Amino acid sequence: MNGGYENTANYQRTELFFCNIQNIHQVRDSYKKLTEICMKNKSESAILSGLDGSQWFQHIQTIL
Repeated sequence: MNGGYENTANYQRTELFFCNIQNIHQVRDSYKKLTEICMKNKSESAILSGLDGSQWFQHIQTIL
């Protein structure tokens, strides 16, 4: 509780790896920016710029 992740002592033969994934708040904010971009009618260059600014693809790449 309040640590942001499960206590591995509760699970046998378990290791915890963070793999440089950002916290849930940063990933959620990025997703929110992505959905805002998708909902608005903008030019292609504005969409591509917004996608880059949202950092959504960077989060997905790290997670995968």
